[in-house]
Amino acid sequence: MKKSLSYTLLTIVCFFIQVSLVRSQELDVEVKILTPKAFTTDPQQIKDLEQAIKEFMNNQKWTEDVFEPTERIECSFQFTITEELSINNFLMDVAIQAVRPVYGSDYKTPILNHVDRAVLVNYEPGMPLENSRQIFRNNISSVLSFYAYLILGLDYDSFSPFGGDLYLQMAQTIVNIIPPNMAELDKGWSGASNSRNRYFLIENILNPRARVYRQAMYDYHRQGLDLAHKDIEEAKKNILTAMESLDRMAQNFPNGMILIVITATKGLELLEIFKPSPRVDRIKIYNYLSKLDPANRSKWEVLRT
Repeated sequence: MKKSLSYTLLTIVCFFIQVSLVRSQELDVEVKILTPKAFTTDPQQIKDLEQAIKEFMNNQKWTEDVFEPTERIECSFQFTITEELSINNFLMDVAIQAVRPVYGSDYKTPILNHVDRAVLVNYEPGMPLENSRQIFRNNISSVLSFYAYLILGLDYDSFSPFGGDLYLQMAQTIVNIIPPNMAELDKGWSGASNSRNRYFLIENILNPRARVYRQAMYDYHRQGLDLAHKDIEEAKKNILTAMESLDRMAQNFPNGMILIVITATKGLELLEIFKPSPRVDRIKIYNYLSKLDPANRSKWEVLRT
């Protein structure tokens, strides 16, 4: 009887520990690694890396907050190997997407849609992936940690004004502690290489000149999309106001990487929202998107017809 009772109590304790662990995780990440046809590395090694990334992103505790299973942030990371440097070293393009639910609907809105190119991935079977917020461990751990905190910051920003400060600053800290030799090997960490990388992505988001972007993203989501189930016209009006703020920011932030990220993340969504709208509103959205990302102006032409 005592043994049976002890076993029952142990089972209940284990159950609640498991439930607590499930409830605590913030990210729900799908991972896929695509390999080129001419590829010599053992395919099992790539599968192991794929699984290691998935477990690292999904099992890591990234915040002090408790997330319900339905609150976890849905993300996808698609790695495409572009160059096989050696058996354990690769260059990869990484397509990152993250969404958050829209209140009162089944719709999920993108909070990040971005491709990070020529990411250096060095991985040996069994190599641990670890949170790299405080110390550099290996490049793939730092890249994954950076995007975990970036996604968290953007998600929190969309629910409360500047609510993602802590996590965006953690992402910037990861950039700041990258060793110089690694910044030479992976140009995504370097502020001296180009303006389309991780360094400039987080620099732009936290730059005081782009603070209006973060306020606009809160207005876009909470005062716009999340109110659409009640009053679609009022929601559109608030989204237009948010876009007007971004338009003003673009004038003071020419060629900022954040402008490209905005249109990559929100452009198609805006297109679908405003296609049925009166021409005057469609033209406004067309002008805003064209100013934010003039290189892709042709994508928004349908709004002018």
